[in-house]
Amino acid sequence: MVKNPVWDSRCLVHIRKMDRQHETLVISAIRLQEALREYSNPQEIDQLFSDLIKKTRVHFQTEETLMQTYDYPHYTSHKKLHDLLLQQVEDSQNTQMTIAQLHQQSWIDKQELADFLGDWLMTHILEEDNKLGVFLRQHGLQ
Repeated sequence: MVKNPVWDSRCLVHIRKMDRQHETLVISAIRLQEALREYSNPQEIDQLFSDLIKKTRVHFQTEETLMQTYDYPHYTSHKKLHDLLLQQVEDSQNTQMTIAQLHQQSWIDKQELADFLGDWLMTHILEEDNKLGVFLRQHGLQ
């Protein structure tokens, strides 16, 4: 498990648009984890979560459009991974809202979610998105 995401050359898929978005996502995940470790105020943490989720949705849409445009043979399974992550995050957000309504703070749950997102992001980039990058480069995209 990669609890602490890091942006380095391993993350490059060598498709400019995807690499820029990946860098932004990794930096957002790092900021969220730092805020959680520092026990930042709940509003800041919620904003960082929302920001990461928003950027993730935009990135997934970018990837899915590229996969459809270039007829990526693993589109269905790759999109299912995207859909599953978004569902898990939405479920976690709903849980967090319920906790907040009960006036309880759950730093452990939030840290677990941040660790999960960091791990998922790094694993997805290094495995699935790397394969997509190879495919897209073979079809002339940079």
